[in-house]
Amino acid sequence: MLCRYPNTASFHWIVSSMKSVESPTSRDFRSVFCERFGCPPGEFEWSVFWRCLYPHAIPVARILLWIDSDCFERDLQTIRHLGHASTFADILAEVNSFRSDHRTRSGFLRGLLRIRISGKRLLRLGTQLLH
Repeated sequence: MLCRYPNTASFHWIVSSMKSVESPTSRDFRSVFCERFGCPPGEFEWSVFWRCLYPHAIPVARILLWIDSDCFERDLQTIRHLGHASTFADILAEVNSFRSDHRTRSGFLRGLLRIRISGKRLLRLGTQLLH
């Protein structure tokens, strides 16, 4: 069970303690998500993006996307990588990587205003689908 606000050290411990043995019937996050939410595979990244974006960021994100269509490329890249995850440990590792990258390279919009996807929402979605 994950604690409510895990720190980076606990993520490393959880990821290293979980086995990433895949069964022959295991499927990746993308296929499970698309099946569960009726999403065409070509819309996977944007569908996850809008589900995991902080609610207050939605109006700002729409404007930013209209101005610069590449402004959320880091978020979409993370979601792309999550699409290949087939275990919950893979999800944890990718979210941990996203969070550490966010901390080292966040600016005013991403850091202070949190105009980005939420790592906590990504984990919650991963828990629903792969755990």
